[in-house]
Amino acid sequence: ELHGRMDRMDRNGDAIALLDYKTQSAKVIRDRLPNDVQLPTYAFMYGDVAQAAYVALDDERVVSVSAGDDEANNALSEAAAAQGERLNTVFTALYAGAPLPAHGVPNVCQWCEMSGLCRRDYV
Repeated sequence: ELHGRMDRMDRNGDAIALLDYKTQSAKVIRDRLPNDVQLPTYAFMYGDVAQAAYVALDDERVVSVSAGDDEANNALSEAAAAQGERLNTVFTALYAGAPLPAHGVPNVCQWCEMSGLCRRDYV
């Protein structure tokens, strides 16, 4: 069972748009999108989502940065399905006794003083 709370969900008929506010610049958010799991996971949890986007609040103006909503290749639903598969695989392994995997990305972990908590240095 997954629990989460996004900042905003808009509904227009059957179309759902998921929005998450970030106190970061649009550039930082765009650079992070290829490795993003938050919005695809929300899309997986909600099912048929028409759009998912971050709303960048730290620019001179408020900017929306969409995540995988290219209708031509259905990228958002593909990313949501991939997140669902990944979560199912990870939790199935955890329930079978596999150790919890370490997490984090090198450009963030290099500044973190909590490496002992996530065990990244030990796996």
